[in-house]
Amino acid sequence: MENKTKLTKEIEINASLPCVWDVVTNPENIKYLFKNNADTDWKTDSQIPFQYEKMHNGVFLEIEANKILKFNNLLGLNDMVSIITYQLDFKKKHTILKVTQQGFENEKIKKHTENNWGIILKRIKEIATVNNK
Repeated sequence: MENKTKLTKEIEINASLPCVWDVVTNPENIKYLFKNNADTDWKTDSQIPFQYEKMHNGVFLEIEANKILKFNNLLGLNDMVSIITYQLDFKKKHTILKVTQQGFENEKIKKHTENNWGIILKRIKEIATVNNK
């Protein structure tokens, strides 16, 4: 299915790259942020089990610690494939976390997801700021 829409959100976090990376890859944080277990080995081409209303699968497409995490989420809705990318960059004592998601079926779903990412990014910032050492 062709990716019809794409969204990008970013946030500046007063925390180190490794601290922010831990927030987005730590199974406890993932469960808190997404209400989902992260039972995976965190390697490129490894499966990611997603459980929302029902089980879905994804695959890590690219992983480079403290820099990029890219994966797909194969949804059962019309065989929609969503690709999500976290990109981390360190600038002037802050980590910039940019999230890109593409593969939305329509603009309404994109808008709903964009609102959710705003909430999730704020939670990631809160956790990373508290955990930054």
